[in-house]
Amino acid sequence: MIAIRYDQDISLQELRHSDYQLSDGQPDITGWCICNAQTEKIGTVHDLLFDSAARKVRYLIADRSDEAGVKGVNLVLIPIGMAELHATRNEVALPGAGIYF
Repeated sequence: MIAIRYDQDISLQELRHSDYQLSDGQPDITGWCICNAQTEKIGTVHDLLFDSAARKVRYLIADRSDEAGVKGVNLVLIPIGMAELHATRNEVALPGAGIYF
């Protein structure tokens, strides 16, 4: 059994529905392609989930609805630390992900 204890309040918000903006020099990766280690497209960045108290992005909200035959809305949270950004290709790489995450 895993127990998680929070010693402080965590306030996560979607970037698009807030008054917050990314820091200067940080790319807005919304809409970027998400690829696995084999460079296969496995989703698109729908939005970013950020901690307003720490003022840091914590998760990508990935939309998989167009990939792998998924029907309807299929949003998945991905910890930002798992992602590698490739700004020259407007791509987010998930090296440890398979075709179905």
